[in-house]
Amino acid sequence: MTPEEWNDGNARCLAMLMSGHGIVDRGARGEARIDDDFLLLFNAHHDAGPVHATQAKNRSWRLLLDTATEALPPTLPEACAAPMPDWTDAIYPLQSRSFVLLSRTGTAP
Repeated sequence: MTPEEWNDGNARCLAMLMSGHGIVDRGARGEARIDDDFLLLFNAHHDAGPVHATQAKNRSWRLLLDTATEALPPTLPEACAAPMPDWTDAIYPLQSRSFVLLSRTGTAP
């Protein structure tokens, strides 16, 4: 974002992608390390708004947390034992004044 965009008083939503392909460390045999991708969505506005979550072939987003719902995030044993729900739509309905955390499994490019 530009400094002007950061200082825009009307900007109320922010999305941040943390790519699992951005790890610079290498494995013991020099192989690339790949982790899951995480998409963080913040909405400080009083209105809901759709967010376009880019989709990759055979890599659906998993909803880990949405503060607009009553659901609690999974504990580590729960997250490891049961598959999380997939979000396959290209648009996520980000509710007002909420935070959403999505993840998708990292794979080799």
